[in-house]
Amino acid sequence: MRWDLALSWITSLVATVVLGLVGIWATHREAERARTAASGDLEKSLTHERQMAAQALHQARIERAYLGLLEMTEKVSAWAQLVAPIVDTDPPREVPPLPTIEEQARAQANVSSFGSEDVRARLNEWREVVLKMVQLAGLAEIIRADASARGHIEGNPWVEMHALRPREIETRDALADAIRRELAAVE
Repeated sequence: MRWDLALSWITSLVATVVLGLVGIWATHREAERARTAASGDLEKSLTHERQMAAQALHQARIERAYLGLLEMTEKVSAWAQLVAPIVDTDPPREVPPLPTIEEQARAQANVSSFGSEDVRARLNEWREVVLKMVQLAGLAEIIRADASARGHIEGNPWVEMHALRPREIETRDALADAIRRELAAVE
């Protein structure tokens, strides 16, 4: 009888240990599965957050590029509307300076890097008008400095400059509208 009691006791002990080990193994396996699922969810969440941060950074760069461009176009527009008037005041009114080469280069580089095709196309249209105005202002200054040069210059730079002013405003406004539409579409 003692042998039965001992065997019963050992059997119970072995069964308890085996069940305990199976329980520990099953719990560990389930925890590992849950950890893997949580890790995948966390990775997806982190990937999404990284994408959102990258998009926000890109949008901030676009906004800075466009703001710099609009500031530059306003400076140029102020110059374009006041330079080489047909009739000047006495004393002549002060013409604001054009943006520096560095300001122009920075604005162009930012728009080339981050600007949309539409904004770049409208910038080029505006720039063509302004470059023509800069050339005409140079011719007007040559004539103003040396009246004899007038015979060698075709046309009247003051009249041509005056005729281009509405086109400069039109192309600048079209550029600003394209920027406004693009930035509003993101919000």
